[in-house]
Amino acid sequence: MDTLERHAFEDVVFDILGLTAGEREAVYEAVVALVRARLEKAKSV
Repeated sequence: MDTLERHAFEDVVFDILGLTAGEREAVYEAVVALVRARLEKAKSV
């Protein structure tokens, strides 16, 4: 799945969930934070 397809899929999911633009941005920010935390944890192992 390329970036445009992934973005289109995410838009459909967010639309179904009824998320606003701000809520969608918050989801992306939360995912980035989770990935960063996981990468930091992996460095400590």
